[in-house]
Amino acid sequence: MRTRRNDPTQIAEAQRLAREWWADNGEGISLSETQIENATGLGHAAASATQNFGTKPWWRGQSVSTWQLQPSVFRVDDPGHSYEQNIAQHFMLGARSRHQNCPDDHDASNWLFLMQHYGLPTRLLDWTQSILVAAHFAVRHEKYDHEDGAVWALKGTDLNQEQVGNPQYLSPVGSPARDLFREALGVHKGKPSNCIVATNSHQTDIRMMVQLSEFTLHGTSAPIEELPNNDKFLMQFIIPKAEKPALRGLLTAFGISESSLFPDLAHLAADLKKQRYSS
Repeated sequence: MRTRRNDPTQIAEAQRLAREWWADNGEGISLSETQIENATGLGHAAASATQNFGTKPWWRGQSVSTWQLQPSVFRVDDPGHSYEQNIAQHFMLGARSRHQNCPDDHDASNWLFLMQHYGLPTRLLDWTQSILVAAHFAVRHEKYDHEDGAVWALKGTDLNQEQVGNPQYLSPVGSPARDLFREALGVHKGKPSNCIVATNSHQTDIRMMVQLSEFTLHGTSAPIEELPNNDKFLMQFIIPKAEKPALRGLLTAFGISESSLFPDLAHLAADLKKQRYSS
């Protein structure tokens, strides 16, 4: 499988759009300004990250700005012995009676992608190609409206250069990503790969397609923002808590909702339950 490189045509187009947006809207705005309060703030964040990185970044939204960029399996309290490997093996054993298109038993990467998208704690961290999707995940939960949220931007190729000396997105079936996937299932017999990489993903579920999903793969519990030289590949934009409700409404007007990002009947019903209709 060939790894995905940055398409020069897409990079040039992203840079052109960023320059145009900056020319029209960027007067008086510094790249160091890091708040997203409205649609203009979303445009500023997208343009400034593209300018800073020289390419379209990946995005991640978090409800609380101080939450670390750390996968769910490393956030489990008192997990016990070989927790990650045990839950993965039990998921595989129970999946075939519940899911029609399970991966082959030896396909470690696609199993982990499937586990991630059904909520099992894994060593994968979700990212997206869309700042709108990321912003939705930063403001979706009203229970966190008393906290500032955050949207993070990541240049995955520079992360990989810093971590493993390879300035491209990594194939899930090539080293070192392959070893990291196999470690998660308990089938890798070599030395642990204590690194974090940005990896290509197979779209094993429709959610991955509609959310424009991308992933970082973690062989260590260290948060990305604590890695050496993180300023080369990482930016953070704050969503002030006071602006969350308005931004939530704006994203809904843009067509970004729970039922559009989770295309199943349960989320459709949940979104419709909130609707009110005039006579």
